[in-house]
Amino acid sequence: MLVFNDELDEALYHSAYHISPGKNYLPLQQQFQAVRQLVQPDQPYLMATRLPQSPDETTIIRAEYDAERKVYFFVNPYTAQVVGQRGNTDYFMGKVLYFHFSLLSGKTGAQIILVMAILLAISLLTGAWIYRHAFGKVLTFRVKLEWSHRNRRWRNLHRILGVWAILFNLVIVITGIIMVQKVIDSRKGKLTASKEIPTNLDYDRLVTEARKAIPGLTVMGVRPPKKADAPVRILGHAGESPIWGQFASSVYFDNKTGEIQKVAAIHHAKFADKFAAIVPQLHFGNYGGLPLKIIWSLFGLAPGLLSLSGFLIWYRRKFIITSQRKSIHKGSLITDK
Repeated sequence: MLVFNDELDEALYHSAYHISPGKNYLPLQQQFQAVRQLVQPDQPYLMATRLPQSPDETTIIRAEYDAERKVYFFVNPYTAQVVGQRGNTDYFMGKVLYFHFSLLSGKTGAQIILVMAILLAISLLTGAWIYRHAFGKVLTFRVKLEWSHRNRRWRNLHRILGVWAILFNLVIVITGIIMVQKVIDSRKGKLTASKEIPTNLDYDRLVTEARKAIPGLTVMGVRPPKKADAPVRILGHAGESPIWGQFASSVYFDNKTGEIQKVAAIHHAKFADKFAAIVPQLHFGNYGGLPLKIIWSLFGLAPGLLSLSGFLIWYRRKFIITSQRKSIHKGSLITDK
């Protein structure tokens, strides 16, 4: 389900994501102010997680109270009216995602997930050792299904699925371990409240400057400062491969003067930054459109198919072949007599 998270969420909550197009967008600061008035007097940290990419889309602004509690506000960019709001676990796909990373149990659940992920990694590595002689043959498509051969069909299917499933699930488990570790790190110690750092900067001007700094930049979000000396970040993508994600490139602005501090286009980023950008895309398959998502989902079902084919192989060896051998042995004894 999480592979199709965006599609499912938009289908289930279409009215929150889409509005009737107007003439001109209101300033981003005015849209922030509309949300700010609703969350008083708490003053949580606000950020625009998604700006409209078409005339009928809303602006999505997230109010972050702490690592556990976040509220999303859907704002009509033409009127600054909040047309919908929901907490991070108040809707179906939000619960699914929260369950996926923490078993609905916060830090403790995330730690359990981490332990299980490490055990899965060990299981995959032992599987890689068992299939080490078959890897080359399977990956070069030299192992055939031989479906008409009753003695080989399930064994070969199990071998082919096993090799590809090991490779796929190693990608999933490694990226999963990295992501769930970040979830745990964000919840270390007592949860501290997130507070907004006021700034009088014109976000629309910063968006314009960011587009000049990175030619072809499609601006997706605005991240105001979390600390007094932190910058304002304008995030998006500039035609790079979708494998880097929609927020791979960004421009940093001084939160007092509005001067550009740093231009971080993904093409010129350090390896660590590129790796961090690619991790969630690999984990959820969000970089190749619908065909890749279907492939990701089918590969995700591979462990179940391996269980079935493994059971059939075991059953055949345990009962069918054993009974055949017993019958042959009895027949030979009768012949001898």
